[in-house]
Amino acid sequence: MMRAAFYTYTAVPNDLNRDRQESECADEAELAGYEVMAWFHDEPGDRSSLDSLCLGLHAQSFDDIFVRDQSRFGRSFNAVQKVIDAVEAAGVRLVYCNEPSPHGSVTTLFSEITSDRMSIANSR
Repeated sequence: MMRAAFYTYTAVPNDLNRDRQESECADEAELAGYEVMAWFHDEPGDRSSLDSLCLGLHAQSFDDIFVRDQSRFGRSFNAVQKVIDAVEAAGVRLVYCNEPSPHGSVTTLFSEITSDRMSIANSR
């Protein structure tokens, strides 16, 4: 059975928004048959749970990370890319629960974009 971690972030402390993100992740994970190993949540001004999540990457505590969308990792491209790079380096897959995919609602959009970007860079 695949092991999952969930990451949620609310820009404004809001239990309803947090619950919605957790529900989206839980629904996707259950549908795909994952065992949930950990939940991580941050609120404005605090990314300590994201730091803990990244530490878990090295411990191989989970196979995939479920998150609503890439914006949960940060407000700047560099912040988001830093997380994606750490996840990819650990061999863990990002699963975005709120972005459309031609293969269903579960997608690994940023991994695909990163691969496409690398292909373009290599062709120059």
